[in-house]
Amino acid sequence: TIALEFCAGLRELGLGLSITKINNSLDPLPLLTEIKPDFTRLDQSLVQDCAYSVHQQLLVKKLVNAIHTQEIVVGVTGVEEFEMLPLLWELGLDFVQGNVLQAPHTEMEFSFPQERDIML
Repeated sequence: TIALEFCAGLRELGLGLSITKINNSLDPLPLLTEIKPDFTRLDQSLVQDCAYSVHQQLLVKKLVNAIHTQEIVVGVTGVEEFEMLPLLWELGLDFVQGNVLQAPHTEMEFSFPQERDIML
């Protein structure tokens, strides 16, 4: 299909691929197997009840393990509670995104180190 050709073209250019919003509305594994992204992000709806549901924890852990077998890095969006971080690491997630790390700002401020400040 055109989408697969597009993904192959991006790979030829040396660009990585990411698939976002993996949720429980469909089985993502066939799509991930076909496209072979470098990264994927689970939708927050998959993990929001993990603190209260062992069943949901098992589902997420099984999904993350299956994605990892394809050598894909797995993260989750919308992490708002600091207490969720240890649980998410236990479930095998590689990274998180959300306000728990930093709340949104109205302006972007970055402090880039000078070359002389970088210790080699």
